[in-house]
Amino acid sequence: MRSTSNSQSYLNNEGYGRSWFVYFCSITSDLLCISYGFTTSWSSSIIPQLQSNNSEVNPLSRPITALETSALAALPSVFGMLGVFGLLVTSKISDKAGRKATLLFVAITVILSYLVLAFAKHISIYYICLACIGWCDGLMILNLSAYNSEISLNRDRGKLLCLQGIMVPAGSTIAYFSGYTSVRNIAFIALICPSLFLGLSYFLPESPLSLVNDEKRCTQVLERLRGTKHVDMEYLLLKKSKTNAKKFTVLDVFKSRAPIKGFLLSVGLFAAQSVSGIYMLTAFMAPIFNEAGSYISGNAIGVMAGFIQIICVFCAAFFVERLGRRPLLLSSNIFIILNLSCMGAYFYLRQTEVLLYGQLQWLPILLVATYYIAYSIGMGPLPWTIMCDLFSNDLRTVGFSIVVVISYLQVFLILFSIPLIGEAMGIYFCVWLQCGMSMMAFIGIYFTIPETRGKSIEEMQIKLAAH
Repeated sequence: MRSTSNSQSYLNNEGYGRSWFVYFCSITSDLLCISYGFTTSWSSSIIPQLQSNNSEVNPLSRPITALETSALAALPSVFGMLGVFGLLVTSKISDKAGRKATLLFVAITVILSYLVLAFAKHISIYYICLACIGWCDGLMILNLSAYNSEISLNRDRGKLLCLQGIMVPAGSTIAYFSGYTSVRNIAFIALICPSLFLGLSYFLPESPLSLVNDEKRCTQVLERLRGTKHVDMEYLLLKKSKTNAKKFTVLDVFKSRAPIKGFLLSVGLFAAQSVSGIYMLTAFMAPIFNEAGSYISGNAIGVMAGFIQIICVFCAAFFVERLGRRPLLLSSNIFIILNLSCMGAYFYLRQTEVLLYGQLQWLPILLVATYYIAYSIGMGPLPWTIMCDLFSNDLRTVGFSIVVVISYLQVFLILFSIPLIGEAMGIYFCVWLQCGMSMMAFIGIYFTIPETRGKSIEEMQIKLAAH
């Protein structure tokens, strides 16, 4: 075995060369993240077709109702919530099966669901398939992040997680592109990423942490990932961490002041993200802006928004450590409020047929572009970043899971209510409603969310426990 100095070398990520196999593994597994991004936006592409009276466009025998539109958009989120909650309750099953095995199960289930959906001619089949896809997305979220974290060294972890964050808007962009084809072809396009993952998974190793009880297999995997035979010390450290690891439950989050406050602040941040309008725009981009009378279609606006998000994710990663979390978060919220107020005004002019409306058909393009810039530099990535800063290392996984479950519930309520409120009151009312809630969110963020830049996890826990 290696000496003590080699242990310190490992902890500092020294002594290892660059192994591109780790990046191959991460990018391959992130194909499921692209699939998840596709799912979040695919309703925008298929809803206009399912609302059509044209039997050549609509595979169903009739246009769908507002209630059915709500169900199609919201079902993946509610079953995603059940997936995360189920994984939290039955985490031992996932740990025993392994990360790769769980991701393979997710990919196969998603592929089968989209295949059935491609040939479905009844709305109930759509509900069943979307429920399965949403449940698998919930299983995937925690396992994919854990897999990328467990195969990487500290020096690579931030890059791999950043790469994972880019994949979701990339998936949304593909979904908007697919809106120009038929519902069946959209389902076939959705098959591409999980099918690629399934094919390439032959080359993927299981997570080293999942194999730590089998020394031979674990060291073989580590040698492939690190590109060196000198992995004895890393194996010992993994085995020690697994042996000493304590299993935390949901109740542990609520046993002391610091994690309780971290939990409440995290839930508040994700509530602010939910009411910022992002889920309304992502799920209903095409139907909303096709009705808006813009110069370009709703799908084209969605594609533009997807590219803007991808670019802005890079920018946010660059500025977040230089400007701080709070300034970016508050600035993002202010611009979102201004944007939603203008967007609501435009839809109001459209609905009331004011003459001025005809001269403003360029406005939706500008509003969507500026909205996604504002969202992507603050309200999009920063709730995740700040949540990681608010929980201690030992409670982060459990706390993260509970917050994601509650976030899924919030998203379900928003997506289910938007079509119904829009039909009863008008889309302008939905936009202004989210604008008003974003104003309240701004007040809450200003008075409650601390700056976490430059502070260690231990410092944040002390600060949360003291106030």
